[in-house]
Amino acid sequence: MKLNFFSLILFTPILLLSQQHWNVKDNVKWEIPIGTNGDLIQHPKSSIPFEGAVRSNLDPQKFLYRKEFPVNGPGSITATLLSFDEETYNLTTLSKEIRYSSEYQLKSGISKERSTYTAWIELTPIRMNPSGQFHRILNVEFDLNFIPNFAPPQLPPFTKNSVLETGQIFKISVSKKGIYKIDKNS
Repeated sequence: MKLNFFSLILFTPILLLSQQHWNVKDNVKWEIPIGTNGDLIQHPKSSIPFEGAVRSNLDPQKFLYRKEFPVNGPGSITATLLSFDEETYNLTTLSKEIRYSSEYQLKSGISKERSTYTAWIELTPIRMNPSGQFHRILNVEFDLNFIPNFAPPQLPPFTKNSVLETGQIFKISVSKKGIYKIDKNS
């Protein structure tokens, strides 16, 4: 109990100081031009629809907005979509097989590569409303909080399996130095 209380007192300031917070405001720079009627015009040079886009692992035809941030070590990250500006347009030139949610989908996580930890967020910047109209994000604001994982120091294995962990313990005083035999009859 004392060790847990001591750990709490010792690690609380470290935990509070090592938390990281970001407030990200960004413009999504769409590269594929939009025609006067709102249709996408196929861009011959690039198939990436906006600057910094990455393809989705689950659906390679979808593009995601992704940002990465260096963090101090393992932990958890929470991402919140605070605000955004969007525009409506016709998405008639893309495959009909691509499914878009009615809400913008935001995912976050922590990855490790060669002892370097990185927090990341991914946003699907296109959504489809119930009437079938497509919307895309123009400006976005995120709030990100990183909380590191600190495990208390591990105790040596012999302290966990002590014979004295259970049972009765007695304190006995002796009058002289020496070796005494103590049994049930004494």
